Amino acid sequence: MGRRLLEQSLKKFAVYGATDVIALLDHDPPGTGQAHPAAGPLLRAGGFGEIDLLHTYIRRP
Repeated sequence: MGRRLLEQSLKKFAVYGATDVIALLDHDPPGTGQAHPAAGPLLRAGGFGEIDLLHTYIRRP
């Protein structure tokens, strides 16, 4: 289902003139302690590649 949704979304974006699509993959959502193991391979299979790595910092009072 995920692959089909990704493919349909990319086609729809192209119809509306999108030439670039950026996906943000949060490897470890704050407070969950869990990653999204299927998301990375799904995005790579859809033609996405990693271009940057975002580090999140939280300041606690």
